[in-house]
Amino acid sequence: GNKELFAWPGGRFEEKRLTEFVAGGLIGDGTFGLFAADVFVTGAAPLPSRGQEQLLGRPAIRVDYAVSSLLGHFTVGTATGHAEVEYRGTYWVDPASLDLLRMDISVDDIPPSLQLGRISIRIDNETETSGDSRAIRTQDSVMEVVTSSGDIHRDEINFTHCRQFAAETKLMTGNAEDNPVKV
Repeated sequence: GNKELFAWPGGRFEEKRLTEFVAGGLIGDGTFGLFAADVFVTGAAPLPSRGQEQLLGRPAIRVDYAVSSLLGHFTVGTATGHAEVEYRGTYWVDPASLDLLRMDISVDDIPPSLQLGRISIRIDNETETSGDSRAIRTQDSVMEVVTSSGDIHRDEINFTHCRQFAAETKLMTGNAEDNPVKV
């Protein structure tokens, strides 16, 4: 449902706002999928591909995009208020698999009442393969916020010990004698 769940280490994941876990400072969410959902699911306006280039020593296809505040889900909040903002950026995909490698997000047009000048976010992803399944997961994220007065706040997140969980279900029809259960 376009939400991220949070938990204290060793605790249960809950549908609470991130601000209920952290008292203050620079915090953000969305790095696990909200920005990617805005761009790839809700129909953000991709600009023409810039073609293939190198990203971290590997080939990648670069695509620029823009997301209007009407289509996106990026809410910026400060002590002086909240606002839905439009953002733009670039994403890179692997040319063979089309796996998302990196996503850059930039916000320059922020309502003056929020007292922010600029926001930039970089999200790096990696592909994890386990048996026949593959999952793209966030590896790390960096958010930098510049206030109207020129102060710079930086938040770096490294996702470690993340795991992919999967289940397999088989639907069997017929009599129980035809499908014995193995223990």
